[in-house]
Amino acid sequence: MEFKDLSPSPAALMCALRDVGYSLESAVSDIIDNSIAAQSKNIHVRFSWNNGTPWIAIIDDGIGMSEYKFEEAMQLGGVSPWSIRSATDLGRFGMGMKTSSLSQCNCLKVITRASNHLHGGEWNIERLKDSHDKRWLMGVLDEPAINVHPILAELKNAYLSNTSGTIVLWENLDRLGDHEINSKENYFNSRMTDTREHISLHFHRFISPTNAGQSKVNFFMNGLQLVAFNPFHPNSSELPRETINIGKNSIIVQPYVLPHHSKISKEEYDRYAGKEGYLHNQGFYIYRNCRLIIRGSWFRLLKKDELNKLLRVRIDIPNSLDFLWKIDIKKSNAFPPEIIREELKKIINKIEDRGQKVYRNRGHQSISSLTDPFWKRRTINSNQIIYEINKTHPLVQQLRAEIPAKTLRNFDNLLRLFESNFPRDPYYHDFADNPELMETPKIEEDALRETMFECLTFLLKRSNSNFSYKDILLIEPFNKNPEIAQQLWDDMKGHKNNEL
Repeated sequence: MEFKDLSPSPAALMCALRDVGYSLESAVSDIIDNSIAAQSKNIHVRFSWNNGTPWIAIIDDGIGMSEYKFEEAMQLGGVSPWSIRSATDLGRFGMGMKTSSLSQCNCLKVITRASNHLHGGEWNIERLKDSHDKRWLMGVLDEPAINVHPILAELKNAYLSNTSGTIVLWENLDRLGDHEINSKENYFNSRMTDTREHISLHFHRFISPTNAGQSKVNFFMNGLQLVAFNPFHPNSSELPRETINIGKNSIIVQPYVLPHHSKISKEEYDRYAGKEGYLHNQGFYIYRNCRLIIRGSWFRLLKKDELNKLLRVRIDIPNSLDFLWKIDIKKSNAFPPEIIREELKKIINKIEDRGQKVYRNRGHQSISSLTDPFWKRRTINSNQIIYEINKTHPLVQQLRAEIPAKTLRNFDNLLRLFESNFPRDPYYHDFADNPELMETPKIEEDALRETMFECLTFLLKRSNSNFSYKDILLIEPFNKNPEIAQQLWDDMKGHKNNEL
């Protein structure tokens, strides 16, 4: 059989790979993965608007690369996805540094120092376009070339003068969107803010290690050290841990129920909701070698529901199972195979009710603890629940006793209209989505005191000698206003607080 060389055009292939689907945040994270794999202790993200010619650099103090390793790293597909990797390696296809970088910029420059030897290279899309040569010719950056480049020279002198490490520099950032010149700078800065938040979340277990033996990594953006953001609040309820065994590999599943908004400050509650809110951020959080790759997905095993929104499940997978999870080149998409989905479904069935009880129990207790609430919860037809005005409440009974017989029917019909027009759907949506914003209408103290006085007068007239102050605290609104209740009781009973 004869063969023909059909090597792809470097410019055409490079341009095609630019549209794999990286966001700025995921592209920076892909470079950071390499830095962590290189045993870095400190990782810096430097950036500058640079008077309209912005650049971004990711810098580490890892072990650096020998000349052979550097050329392998700069080659597309230099490392096979089937190669045996270290258990802590965050790489996947041997494409990440090139594709992630060129998804954001036209010009990628990399310099690295190992064993006091400095190596550098460049991929430039425009240069490849101008060349008709189908060979993949990387531009070589020796030390003199580095020293005449103002940005590279500054970064090299600051970070690689006497230590090992790697600098990845992105220039000609042409993917910032179609904005006016003045707003482009604002957009660039806002994207870097998003990147800061992304790193704080996706690498939080490196910034603030919790696993025994795991090394800490310090992250900086333009000199400011980043603080880890753990999506599982420290006051969360930790449910029983599960283990899914696939051959010799183990997947660890740790469910959490985040605290109810009444248990933490509003600032904390809002922070853990995230920009998208609790409803969007419920679900599985997939960690690959302690690095978060997917968050807030149930993989179609459970519908995102208001009552489940405090439920988050951490899943730790090893890189040896990449092929099963279908992890893509960006390491931002994955999907579990059927054998794992079946196990995850069993776990969900165990924990779903725990997440919903946070809301159900609170609503149940607030009503059942009172003898005379304003609203009563009643179950009909075995499985239907209705809320209705409590017709036996003393205030309702007092009014009914004072209403003329000919208008009593209208009064009862009015109560039924109030009940049947309870705004169930909007209330459910508002309370489930933003419970911390829900407020009840206020009543002036004079009106409240007058109403409580009339109610207590009615209660005392109809009561027997066993009626005590403790009894009125089981009646709305006395239970919510104990100070006023105490004053009224003392005034009407001559300071006898225990019984008639």
